[in-house]
Amino acid sequence: MRIIPEVHFSFIDHPFRKPSFVLYFCGCFRNCPGCHSPELQNPYSDLCQTVTTEELISVLEYYREKFRNKITSIVLLGGDPVLYAKDIVKVFSYLKKKYVLEVVLYTGELFENLDADLKDVVDLVVDGEYQETLKTGSFPASANQRIFIKEGSNWKDITSLVSKKL
Repeated sequence: MRIIPEVHFSFIDHPFRKPSFVLYFCGCFRNCPGCHSPELQNPYSDLCQTVTTEELISVLEYYREKFRNKITSIVLLGGDPVLYAKDIVKVFSYLKKKYVLEVVLYTGELFENLDADLKDVVDLVVDGEYQETLKTGSFPASANQRIFIKEGSNWKDITSLVSKKL
Protein backbone atom coordinates (compact mmCIF):
# COMPACT_ATOMS: atom_id res chain seq x y z
CA MET A 1 0.00 0.00 0.00
CA ARG A 2 1.14 3.57 -0.57
CA ILE A 3 1.17 5.99 2.37
CA ILE A 4 2.90 9.10 3.60
CA PRO A 5 5.70 7.41 5.55
CA GLU A 6 5.05 9.24 8.82
CA VAL A 7 2.31 8.76 11.37
CA HIS A 8 0.94 12.14 12.40
CA PHE A 9 -0.59 13.07 15.74
CA SER A 10 -3.73 15.21 15.67
CA PHE A 11 -6.65 16.46 17.70
CA ILE A 12 -8.51 17.89 14.72
CA ASP A 13 -8.86 14.98 12.30
CA HIS A 14 -11.13 12.87 14.50
CA PRO A 15 -14.79 13.91 14.16
CA PHE A 16 -15.07 14.19 17.97
CA ARG A 17 -11.63 15.82 18.38
CA LYS A 18 -10.07 12.84 20.13
CA PRO A 19 -6.29 12.67 20.16
CA SER A 20 -5.46 10.35 17.28
CA PHE A 21 -2.75 8.96 15.11
CA VAL A 22 -3.38 9.89 11.49
CA LEU A 23 -2.36 7.86 8.45
CA TYR A 24 -2.46 9.44 5.00
CA PHE A 25 -2.99 6.98 2.17
CA CYS A 26 -1.93 7.84 -1.36
CA GLY A 27 -4.14 7.37 -4.37
CA CYS A 28 -7.61 8.55 -5.26
CA PHE A 29 -9.19 8.56 -8.67
CA ARG A 30 -12.20 10.77 -7.86
CA ASN A 31 -10.37 14.08 -8.49
CA CYS A 32 -12.94 16.08 -6.51
CA PRO A 33 -12.63 19.82 -7.21
CA GLY A 34 -11.45 21.53 -4.01
CA CYS A 35 -9.96 18.29 -2.64
CA HIS A 36 -8.44 18.59 0.86
CA SER A 37 -5.25 16.83 -0.27
CA PRO A 38 -4.88 16.93 -4.06
CA GLU A 39 -1.20 15.99 -3.77
CA LEU A 40 -2.30 12.59 -2.45
CA GLN A 41 -4.50 11.74 -5.43
CA ASN A 42 -1.50 10.36 -7.31
CA PRO A 43 -0.55 7.03 -5.72
CA TYR A 44 2.94 7.41 -7.18
CA SER A 45 3.59 10.86 -5.70
CA ASP A 46 7.12 11.45 -4.41
CA LEU A 47 5.51 12.14 -1.01
CA CYS A 48 4.42 8.53 -0.75
CA GLN A 49 6.13 5.28 0.04
CA THR A 50 5.16 1.65 -0.45
CA VAL A 51 4.83 -0.27 2.82
CA THR A 52 3.79 -3.82 3.61
CA THR A 53 1.10 -4.63 6.14
CA GLU A 54 3.79 -5.97 8.46
CA GLU A 55 5.76 -2.72 8.22
CA LEU A 56 2.65 -0.65 8.95
CA ILE A 57 1.77 -2.82 11.94
CA SER A 58 5.30 -2.36 13.28
CA VAL A 59 5.15 1.42 12.84
CA LEU A 60 1.76 1.68 14.57
CA GLU A 61 2.93 -0.48 17.46
CA TYR A 62 6.02 1.71 17.81
CA TYR A 63 3.88 4.85 18.09
CA ARG A 64 1.48 3.21 20.56
CA GLU A 65 4.44 2.35 22.78
CA LYS A 66 6.03 5.77 22.34
CA PHE A 67 2.82 7.40 23.63
CA ARG A 68 2.44 4.74 26.32
CA ASN A 69 -0.73 3.33 24.75
CA LYS A 70 -2.65 6.50 25.70
CA ILE A 71 -3.80 7.17 22.15
CA THR A 72 -6.41 4.64 21.12
CA SER A 73 -7.75 6.21 17.92
CA ILE A 74 -6.35 5.98 14.40
CA VAL A 75 -7.75 8.12 11.59
CA LEU A 76 -7.36 6.93 8.00
CA LEU A 77 -7.31 9.76 5.43
CA GLY A 78 -6.09 10.23 1.93
CA GLY A 79 -6.27 10.03 -1.00
CA ASP A 80 -8.79 7.29 -0.40
CA PRO A 81 -7.80 4.55 2.04
CA VAL A 82 -10.45 2.24 0.54
CA LEU A 83 -8.06 1.57 -2.35
CA TYR A 84 -6.16 -0.54 0.17
CA ALA A 85 -9.17 -2.14 1.88
CA LYS A 86 -7.69 -5.66 2.02
CA ASP A 87 -4.47 -4.38 3.59
CA ILE A 88 -6.40 -2.22 6.07
CA VAL A 89 -8.46 -5.25 7.08
CA LYS A 90 -5.29 -7.28 7.64
CA VAL A 91 -3.56 -4.55 9.67
CA PHE A 92 -6.48 -3.68 11.92
CA SER A 93 -7.76 -7.24 12.36
CA TYR A 94 -4.37 -7.99 13.86
CA LEU A 95 -4.05 -4.80 15.94
CA LYS A 96 -7.58 -4.95 17.35
CA LYS A 97 -6.90 -8.43 18.72
CA LYS A 98 -4.01 -6.97 20.74
CA TYR A 99 -5.22 -3.48 21.68
CA VAL A 100 -8.27 -1.39 22.43
CA LEU A 101 -8.37 0.63 19.26
CA GLU A 102 -10.84 2.87 17.44
CA VAL A 103 -10.44 3.21 13.67
CA VAL A 104 -11.94 6.18 11.81
CA LEU A 105 -12.20 5.99 8.02
CA TYR A 106 -12.66 8.93 5.67
CA THR A 107 -13.61 7.80 2.18
CA GLY A 108 -15.19 9.13 -1.00
CA GLU A 109 -16.96 5.79 -1.34
CA LEU A 110 -20.51 5.48 -0.10
CA PHE A 111 -20.95 3.58 3.16
CA GLU A 112 -23.34 1.11 1.51
CA ASN A 113 -20.63 0.11 -0.98
CA LEU A 114 -17.92 -0.67 1.58
CA ASP A 115 -16.84 -4.30 2.02
CA ALA A 116 -18.26 -6.04 5.09
CA ASP A 117 -14.71 -7.03 6.10
CA LEU A 118 -13.65 -3.38 6.07
CA LYS A 119 -16.68 -2.37 8.13
CA ASP A 120 -15.70 -5.05 10.65
CA VAL A 121 -12.39 -3.33 11.45
CA VAL A 122 -13.51 0.30 11.44
CA ASP A 123 -15.66 2.02 14.04
CA LEU A 124 -16.57 5.32 12.44
CA VAL A 125 -16.95 6.18 8.75
CA VAL A 126 -17.21 9.57 7.08
CA ASP A 127 -18.37 8.80 3.55
CA GLY A 128 -19.08 10.53 0.26
CA GLU A 129 -17.09 12.48 -2.27
CA TYR A 130 -16.24 16.03 -1.33
CA GLN A 131 -18.45 18.36 -3.38
CA GLU A 132 -17.21 21.92 -3.43
CA THR A 133 -20.67 23.22 -4.42
CA LEU A 134 -22.01 21.71 -1.17
CA LYS A 135 -19.18 23.02 1.05
CA THR A 136 -20.41 23.51 4.62
CA GLY A 137 -17.52 25.42 6.18
CA SER A 138 -17.70 22.98 9.09
CA PHE A 139 -17.96 19.22 9.57
CA PRO A 140 -18.64 17.26 7.50
CA ALA A 141 -16.91 19.27 4.78
CA SER A 142 -19.73 18.99 2.21
CA ALA A 143 -23.45 18.54 2.84
CA ASN A 144 -23.62 15.21 0.99
CA GLN A 145 -21.13 13.51 3.31
CA ARG A 146 -22.42 11.29 6.10
CA ILE A 147 -21.09 10.02 9.41
CA PHE A 148 -21.71 6.46 10.57
CA ILE A 149 -20.77 4.97 13.93
CA LYS A 150 -20.67 1.32 14.93
CA GLU A 151 -22.69 0.48 18.01
CA GLY A 152 -22.03 -3.14 18.88
CA SER A 153 -22.42 -4.90 15.55
CA ASN A 154 -24.87 -2.32 14.15
CA TRP A 155 -24.19 0.88 12.26
CA LYS A 156 -25.99 4.15 12.93
CA ASP A 157 -26.08 7.26 10.74
CA ILE A 158 -25.27 10.11 13.12
CA THR A 159 -24.81 12.84 10.50
CA SER A 160 -27.64 15.04 11.78
CA LEU A 161 -26.50 14.71 15.39
CA VAL A 162 -22.88 15.59 14.67
CA SER A 163 -23.65 18.35 12.16
CA LYS A 164 -25.79 20.17 14.74
CA LYS A 165 -23.16 19.84 17.47
CA LEU A 166 -20.20 21.25 15.56
